[in-house]
Amino acid sequence: MKNFKKFLFVLLLLPIAFMFTACDLKSPAYVVSIEKTNSVNTTDTYTVTYSDGTKTYFTVENGKDGESLRLSDIEAYCEREGISLNEFLKNYIDITYTADQIKTATNIAMQSAVSIVVEHTITPTFSSTNPAVFVGSGVIYKMESTYSYIVTNYHVVHHSNSLDENQIAGKINIFQYGEDDTIYQESSQGSNRTYSYSDGAVLCSYVGGSDKYDIAVIKAPTAKLLENNPNACAVTVSNNYSLAETVIAVGNAKGYGLSATEGIVSVYSEEIPITDDSGYYYTNYRVMRIDAAVNGGNSGGGVFNAYGELIGIVNAKSYSDDIDNMAYAIPYENATNVADNIIYYHKISNTAVNPKQIYFGLYSYEENHRSVYNKDTNKISLYNDCVIAYDPEDGTLAHTLQFKKGDIIKSITIKRGTQTYTTTLNQSFQLEDFTLTVRAGDTLSVEVVRAGTTITLGSLESFVITNNRLVECDSTDYKKAST
Repeated sequence: MKNFKKFLFVLLLLPIAFMFTACDLKSPAYVVSIEKTNSVNTTDTYTVTYSDGTKTYFTVENGKDGESLRLSDIEAYCEREGISLNEFLKNYIDITYTADQIKTATNIAMQSAVSIVVEHTITPTFSSTNPAVFVGSGVIYKMESTYSYIVTNYHVVHHSNSLDENQIAGKINIFQYGEDDTIYQESSQGSNRTYSYSDGAVLCSYVGGSDKYDIAVIKAPTAKLLENNPNACAVTVSNNYSLAETVIAVGNAKGYGLSATEGIVSVYSEEIPITDDSGYYYTNYRVMRIDAAVNGGNSGGGVFNAYGELIGIVNAKSYSDDIDNMAYAIPYENATNVADNIIYYHKISNTAVNPKQIYFGLYSYEENHRSVYNKDTNKISLYNDCVIAYDPEDGTLAHTLQFKKGDIIKSITIKRGTQTYTTTLNQSFQLEDFTLTVRAGDTLSVEVVRAGTTITLGSLESFVITNNRLVECDSTDYKKAST
């Protein structure tokens, strides 16, 4: 995007020295009652009371949405539509967030948030090879009996001047909320410098990552996390977010320990060009823009909605004298697709991995950009068509599937065992997201519109994805085509 080229995008890793299921504090709350508590002219206000005592509010315009609202009617609707009552309240009714709700969401988010401190052995300036210390943030993504997996930014654990293996920090420690005050001390003896850490430090190992997506995964002993905080839990990932949605950014700002700021989603989706930590290679990241304040050390930290659900991972901000509150986060669907991919292949190999993605050999462009406003949900949805630019080359997966120039991809479906997963392409970037979800052995079909007619390429019954169709996404290979 041309207008970004005059901005300086800053990765939010902070150098210190160079020389929750809903993550509830209690059991998950449920709706106890829905009562009309106020009425002004034709507008009725209803109060939703939960089992933990928290309340939310929504309004109904009589004559527009009906003269009365009964809980049994809502429950029947939810059952027909296959959604939960909470999903109904979030998506179909105008809910007014209260200060108590934001407070609860922030406290929930803190149970899965971590501060990260890494040590690199950096290329010596003179004769010294003392460690360099950097700080960032992360979120507990999955908790299993032995290990818990933490998602952060790749640039939090990688440094282009590092002498450590694969330029990944030789030591990675995380700290939970309440454990992140005076977390380390520096000691010097002659020209040698070392760091010691507080009892709350949890030593982690590197699982995998990719600079291309700026996502990395590390793992920590689950028992240690629960010893430090019995309420520690994995984040609940939201299934959507929208323009102007309330957001809470949680991270280790300035390395002073975990803190929270509040804002909104300013831009639903855009691309920004950022150089890697070497300063030489540019890559475009798809991000959401938020106006919650973030600073150095926030990199890798979670962006949460008003329910304490994860919707993104902070990775950058714009920096200029004439710019205020323009911060960026990798959207949840992109971050979790990469993280799931990394965890999957790490468990197979038991080594640090880069993600793998299917390579179609497709070149596409966007057409027919449009927005649609839904009066029922009061949300704007963005759409564009993913159009194939050229006939695919011989030998590519796209050629085998018989794609043609001008095809418009509408959806892609994979079948894994007895389960099927369909990605509907409302926007073309979803094709890139999809490539990370495919595993060897999946069967695949693609629905395209060709010359006005909908046809199916491939087959869920017979078109099997073989391992040679999956390409390892090298952490620093910016030239490799994704689709």
